[in-house]
Amino acid sequence: MANTDIFLGSGASITFIPEQDIYVGGRQTDDSAFDGTTLSSLKTDANFETNFSLVIDLYKGCLIERYNSSNVLQTTHRISSNTANTITITPSVAPASGDYFVIKSYGSPVPAPTSTAKRLLSDEWLGILESATFPTTEVEMKQTNLSLGGSRNFTYQYKGITSFSGGNLGLVANHGA
Repeated sequence: MANTDIFLGSGASITFIPEQDIYVGGRQTDDSAFDGTTLSSLKTDANFETNFSLVIDLYKGCLIERYNSSNVLQTTHRISSNTANTITITPSVAPASGDYFVIKSYGSPVPAPTSTAKRLLSDEWLGILESATFPTTEVEMKQTNLSLGGSRNFTYQYKGITSFSGGNLGLVANHGA
């Protein structure tokens, strides 16, 4: 389910799928190493491609960061589109040899290991909470007399049984697949 009502920064899906930084490595789209030319589309690292496949255009709007070979952040870009193994970024960049890219966690669901179908890493799913009503707490007040001999003068009250009623969770069931 794509979110259209709440701004999440990247048009992220509202699902029970973990989001975390995704190391995609990176190289020129012609499979060569970075040579300092302007880059608008990068291919994912060969190790990434062996194990994962991105869902087409799911990462559109997410942030991607470029790090140098010393692991120092160089620039941050916005993903304008993606295929299973290519990411197009804006603005374009002139990376150096040894640079790599990491998709930032917010709004970037973790892809599942490569299989016949592209999918996300989600073993469980939960619906969207549509309404929530918290239960009402009801406390029974009891009285007791403070004198011996059965006086009818009940001057002390204490709390008795606590009970809850009326709780409700309304979910709209959905599935990330």
